[in-house]
Amino acid sequence: MKKSSLLLVGVLTYVLLFNTLGSSHVSAAGLQATFTTNPTVVTPGTTGYIQVNLRSIGTPISNIDISASSWDPTAIIAQGDWDVDVGSLDSGESYSVIFEFKVPSTASPGLYQVLFEISGGEYIKQTAIIQVQDE
Repeated sequence: MKKSSLLLVGVLTYVLLFNTLGSSHVSAAGLQATFTTNPTVVTPGTTGYIQVNLRSIGTPISNIDISASSWDPTAIIAQGDWDVDVGSLDSGESYSVIFEFKVPSTASPGLYQVLFEISGGEYIKQTAIIQVQDE
C-alpha cells in the first residue's frame, strides 16, 4: 500500500511539474491533443490563455467537443465560451482553440487547475495547471 501511494504521489508530482512548464500532450484513439499555457506564470490582475491543439492521427474523427472548467472559478475566471463544438477532423487535419482566462487581483499565489474534457471517437480528460505568483 505504501509503495502504490508513493508511486501515485510521484506520478502526480510529475504531471503537475510537466503541466506547470506550459505544455503537455495526450492522445486517444486517433485524436492527439496538446495543451499550452501562456504565459506559463501569471500574476493576480492579469489574463492568460490555454491553447488546445487537436490533430487527427490515422482516421477521421467526428463529433468532437471540448469542455473546460476551472476547479476554482473564483481564482481562474473563464473569459468567453469554454464549451466548444469542433465538429470533425479528417486524417492529419489539425484544429486549435484558445481558452482565455482572467486571474483577479485578489487571487492568492498557487497552482490552479483547469479540467479539459474532449469527446470524439474516444474520451480525453486532461488537467492543465496555471501557476499564479506575485510579481
